[in-house]
Amino acid sequence: EIKVWDAVTLDHLRTLEGLNHWVRALAVDEQKERIYSGSHNIIHTWSARGGDFNLCGKLDLSQGSIYSLAVTRQYLIAGTYNQNIHIYDIDTQQHVKALLGHISTVTDLAVSLSGRILFSSSLDTTV
Repeated sequence: EIKVWDAVTLDHLRTLEGLNHWVRALAVDEQKERIYSGSHNIIHTWSARGGDFNLCGKLDLSQGSIYSLAVTRQYLIAGTYNQNIHIYDIDTQQHVKALLGHISTVTDLAVSLSGRILFSSSLDTTV
């Protein structure tokens, strides 16, 4: 489940339930309209408009458990247990490309403020 907290008052606002597996990664889009959660072979999309946090989409995968997520205007980026980074079109959710190079789980992803550079870290001790 996912807990939603008020970042000012630190009060618990809501619990998002109904997930069938643990959640290892969360990301918010630039417009703060959607939240993405990564689990075992699935990415859930939640609406964040108006604070309703309703499930509005699922991306079923076969590339392994999602351990990290990042979002740009153009892409949804997922780091996996299977050592790869998968890029999906943010609008169509079609797989665009796999980035290879790590030799262990991809544990974190970060996009530069300009959106031009993607950083990844892994249990293989590389960035």
